Amino acid sequence: MKILVLHGENITASRERLFNLVAQYRRKGWEIFKTDKTDELLTDTLFGQKRLYIVEKIKNIDYKSLTNKFDSNIIIWHEGNFPTTLLKKLPKITKVEKFDLPFLIYKFLDSFFPENTKNCLQILHEIILTNPPEFVLALLARHLRDLYWVKTDPETVDYPSWRVAKLKKQSNSFTIGGLKRLIIDLSDADIKSKTSVADLATSLDLIIIKELK
Repeated sequence: MKILVLHGENITASRERLFNLVAQYRRKGWEIFKTDKTDELLTDTLFGQKRLYIVEKIKNIDYKSLTNKFDSNIIIWHEGNFPTTLLKKLPKITKVEKFDLPFLIYKFLDSFFPENTKNCLQILHEIILTNPPEFVLALLARHLRDLYWVKTDPETVDYPSWRVAKLKKQSNSFTIGGLKRLIIDLSDADIKSKTSVADLATSLDLIIIKELK
């Protein structure tokens, strides 16, 4: 049995790693199963067929069951950082791969607030020299979703307290209506880019100039 955890804020990179690993297992003839219940992992395979289980809902993991020995391998993929307290519950054989965001991305997301247009644009232009604008759009959309979430329903935000406090501080620079408008603007920019109506990098520039003035 092998257990691999893929996690981190760079969701694009961790997802790509997952897809590549699944493709490798398929080429080797393994059966691939996606499951949310770890007790299913103990099911015997027919004719000794090797299985790879993909688990994405970490709240449903029965960590005690993972101490049992069986032939299947497991990849646990988590969107964002895997809680340290839960990592400690995994067997010692577990291998962990963490995918962090480039420092400039954090700097860009932190700079995204009204009356900071020049600085925000400067960092954005630096980022897209080495990263596709689609990558930036996805991360910014997720960040704005978090800002909206923490502003409208903070009690349900299940992030670490330090991160919630940081999001609250940044969300205070926006109105609820302003965050809604930004989320819609990004969605429109994504659609126009995919339908070749507008260049995504230019659209991001215009959104920042318009909304952070």
